[in-house]
Amino acid sequence: MLDVPITQSRREEIEKPPQNYGNATAIEELIQNLNKEGILADDIVILCFYSSQVALLSNMVKASEDGTKGCREVRTVDSFHCRQAKIVIVDFVVADSVANFILGKDIETSSKLILGDFIRDHRRINLALTRAHDGLILVGQMALFVSQTFNGGALGNTLFWMVSDAMERQLVCSMEQIVDNHPSAIYGREIREIMTDEADDDVTLVMEKYHAYVEHRLHSGRLNRKLGGNPQP
Repeated sequence: MLDVPITQSRREEIEKPPQNYGNATAIEELIQNLNKEGILADDIVILCFYSSQVALLSNMVKASEDGTKGCREVRTVDSFHCRQAKIVIVDFVVADSVANFILGKDIETSSKLILGDFIRDHRRINLALTRAHDGLILVGQMALFVSQTFNGGALGNTLFWMVSDAMERQLVCSMEQIVDNHPSAIYGREIREIMTDEADDDVTLVMEKYHAYVEHRLHSGRLNRKLGGNPQP
């Protein structure tokens, strides 16, 4: 699982599906690393929950003529039914402003505009998670998956425990681990907007608060599970 903390899905208009530039940048860097390890473009497929993200990523990770760079194709989850690939990267696309997590805002309200039916559909989640032969990489914002936004429903619990399991087995990689640049260079406009909200120019402090939020939510959820309940704040 690749955690992309400082990112936010955006809509050009309220009726249009979201795009996520932070996730797209992370996936572009990830594929470059996979190619360096000798994994060919023909072995890699990216699946997105929104067609708007497919359009964004398609030009960023297009396969080279010799097949040594990029990926085979970028598709929506629905369009990849009954097909498989050796390496599948799943882009969840949706994300909330990291400021809402570290400042303790009610993201249940703030996330309503970014969460749609696609991401809440059990069938799509199952389809996305079962398309890989050899390797499955999930790209998303862990804090959103463990947040109160997804609480109360079966899918919310599924995503919560998926993150919890990945953390316990040390299968989570943060964006900073795959890019040599400073976070502010990675995230561009997202980091500038967060600094305005946070009134703090220390990127490291923002990241520490983000990860503290995730750890707190996971700890609370595990404790409630022992007591027979659902994940709670």
